[in-house]
Amino acid sequence: MKKTGTTKSIHDQEILKLVKEDDLKTKLIEQGELSHEAIEKFLILDKEITRCYAFADAASPIDIFKPHKTKIKHQADAAEYFTNSVDKYREGAKDDVIHELWDWFEGYFKDFSKSWDYLRSWGYDQGNYDTVIEISYAQKLVALPYEYICNNFILWGDDYTDPLSVFFNIFDEWFYARGVNENYAIDWKEVSTWYKTNILKLVGPFETYYANGQLKSKGNYKDGEYHGPIEVYTSTGQLYTRINYKNGVEHGNWERFYANGQLAVKSRSRDGKRVPGSFSYFHENGQLFNECIENHENGQLHSKVNYKNGKRHGLLEHFDQEGKLVHKGNFKNGKEEGLHFSNLTALGYSSKTNYKKGEKHGSFEEFYENGQLKNKRNYKNEKLDGPYEYYYENGQLRSKGNYKNEKLDGSFEDYYANGQLKCKGNYKDGIWDGLSEDYYENGKLNVDEYIPF
Repeated sequence: MKKTGTTKSIHDQEILKLVKEDDLKTKLIEQGELSHEAIEKFLILDKEITRCYAFADAASPIDIFKPHKTKIKHQADAAEYFTNSVDKYREGAKDDVIHELWDWFEGYFKDFSKSWDYLRSWGYDQGNYDTVIEISYAQKLVALPYEYICNNFILWGDDYTDPLSVFFNIFDEWFYARGVNENYAIDWKEVSTWYKTNILKLVGPFETYYANGQLKSKGNYKDGEYHGPIEVYTSTGQLYTRINYKNGVEHGNWERFYANGQLAVKSRSRDGKRVPGSFSYFHENGQLFNECIENHENGQLHSKVNYKNGKRHGLLEHFDQEGKLVHKGNFKNGKEEGLHFSNLTALGYSSKTNYKKGEKHGSFEEFYENGQLKNKRNYKNEKLDGPYEYYYENGQLRSKGNYKNEKLDGSFEDYYANGQLKCKGNYKDGIWDGLSEDYYENGKLNVDEYIPF
């Protein structure tokens, strides 16, 4: 089943520790802030809150979330269903006494804020109570058995994932907006695998066919995902591609064929990405390419590529339908090497990227249509690493900082278009670290946004 967090639902960690170390009543007496009557009221509040938390803990997910025959498509649908279900079930907790005690303490302190602050210091204020209760019931919802959801809800899917994952995602987004979802974790891989294997029955060998009865594809499923070689055929029965998969992602040999059955292209993938330099191209007669020239449908040159032993080697050029050069760069033994220029125009080019053995390595620069520098960054073995700078179209610096192994690291500064400092701060391993300073456009420090992280 889904992995969930281990949120304590009786008190927060500090209160549990305090109660364990000493008797609650003795602690209240020693504190000296409450009268004898108030202490007795507080002990009743503690008992009642503990009882309601235990009531929520003991609840069965199926008892709370009854069958629902209307599609849940949006966060609003999720909010309505969750709130109605929980409110109806919570009627059994009979927490009227808790609300009466909150009112009593408000009168005792003769000030709502003082009452709230005191109870909050113990974790017994209404905000904490409602949050813990909501977290408890949110955990119940994400722990619903998959079979129960599929049998008792009208699931709504989309073009990119399975309906069961969509169901959980809609609720997760709503819980995220309320700050609740950090108290549990949904195992998305497990959800998808369960749906594919138990509902779609994507297990073991499979074959699909065209309407004319011709074989369309064949291969194997493992845990609902492609696993092993997958072959795809044309409607006339000719093998078109053969691709090897591992747990749903391309991994291993990748091949495409001509209509005569001859191999046209072969390469290799690793963990869903093509291995640089692994491409080899063949003519229909089986001979390796030395040069490939392709044209647009209007007859204009589309691309010109040199090959060596079937692998791209030398200059590569791409052209638009009007015959203008839009991309050029060099290859060495099938891998990008050196500078590559994209979207070349009369003013220059939109980007300039340096490669080393098929990976981005070194400087990268991007430009506006007017030729002005837009940003410059640095890569190391395909990962952002080193200083970066972004610019406005007028040439004014917009922001600067540093990356380390794909994560923001070190000091950064953001600027207004007029050159005035907008904010500055520091990152450490991709996370805010230290003080952040925000400024108005006139240069004055925004004290409301001067925040320690």
